Amino acid sequence: MLIRYCTRFLFSISLVVLGWGMALAAQPQSYLLPQAGYQSGSITSGLGWTQHSGDHFVSMDVGTVVNLRAFRVGLHVPLNLRVHDGGVADDGIVRKEDWDEVSDWFRVIRFIEVGSPYTGPYYGRYGELVAATMGHGTIVDGYYNTLDPDHYQGGIQFRLDLRKYGAEFLIDNLAGPEIIGLRTFVRPLQFGNPRTDILGRTAVGLTVVSDLNAPRTLEINPDGSVVQNDVGLPQASRESTTFLGLDMEMPLVSTQEFHVIPYLDINGHIGQGAGGHLGLRNIWLPSTVFELTFRLEYQLLGEGYIPSYINNLYEVERFQYLGSQTKLSVLEDQTPQSANGVMVELGSKIFDALHVRGRYMASERNQDDAVWLQATMPYLGKVRASATYIKRNAASLGEVFDLDGALLVGDVRYRVFGALALQVLFAREWRTSQESGTAFDTVDTWQAGLVADFTL
Repeated sequence: MLIRYCTRFLFSISLVVLGWGMALAAQPQSYLLPQAGYQSGSITSGLGWTQHSGDHFVSMDVGTVVNLRAFRVGLHVPLNLRVHDGGVADDGIVRKEDWDEVSDWFRVIRFIEVGSPYTGPYYGRYGELVAATMGHGTIVDGYYNTLDPDHYQGGIQFRLDLRKYGAEFLIDNLAGPEIIGLRTFVRPLQFGNPRTDILGRTAVGLTVVSDLNAPRTLEINPDGSVVQNDVGLPQASRESTTFLGLDMEMPLVSTQEFHVIPYLDINGHIGQGAGGHLGLRNIWLPSTVFELTFRLEYQLLGEGYIPSYINNLYEVERFQYLGSQTKLSVLEDQTPQSANGVMVELGSKIFDALHVRGRYMASERNQDDAVWLQATMPYLGKVRASATYIKRNAASLGEVFDLDGALLVGDVRYRVFGALALQVLFAREWRTSQESGTAFDTVDTWQAGLVADFTL
């Protein structure tokens, strides 16, 4: 047995060394981390030790990112090489769960992007969807399509703004579409003789979003665990659920340095409930080295209405919302009561050395507090760091920082010399549960090694 483990370990190390020799890039950076920008032609390499279900692995990601301004592509090949068998059914050297679905093979293309997500007439992205939002985010808000790294989804996000009119489009997974959203908008007074005043900038939008295959009731084994299919996905009865939204925004101030944008959204969750959102966005750009953003939103939550229903943790909440119930079953069986809610968001960028963003949302309902924190510090001297923290459905402000049920990803790099740096990555992630009576559990993973960033 000892010889077998040693053989596997040496084989794993040989593959890592081969990867270095071929100048390939291991990129142990989770896409849940805030992005401070893409470094053109960046190549990184790293090595880590992880544990899954009692098995131990040498983990290595091979990939690169190429940034050609208007076009960006990220390539990514994760490898988990087993060096200790904990007794699970799969005992191959390469971890089976990383490559046992058709969609897993599409993860080689981590993403393809064109245009700018914030400015310009168009933007498109295929692959991992990073905090995808439609409109003002009152229905689809900060959506990540691949929370469980064992089950990759290659989605599409698209935005087109031709000044007079435009559209936004979202699909969660091309290999098996379930969540589809479309928003169209028009600036009525831009037709004919275009106006540049407040009325000319006023936009009206219409949104339709559907989860065509939303889990309703989980299937439970006799031992109390959730039934899984042959690739480890939770099994449940399914229903479709649809949202309709009407929105309007009227930019009161829109200059190169300052923006003030009030907005109003009225949404309906068909067959469930309706709600309204009255908000204000403020963007201040006094110089090229400082940026400040602020957002305040009042929410009128009708009976059976949940704001930002498709959010950053929705891929988990679909199956496991409060306790062990699906989100749709909680909505239908434990109808949320009418309530008032509020959301506050603040962000800042200082000298391109510190980017921070924080959001807090709460209402009069129980277990309705949520927090979303992101920070990144591009290389300041020899140190670079970034982190993301997300917690939803907390009962109070104090509970939002309880790590139980939270998502946390942190990355720290220390530049040794030149392009080489030491990296440590920690992630508290969601993975499908194999033993408990819930669909997902949070697990802690870490990775450490050398990384190299080159500009080509």
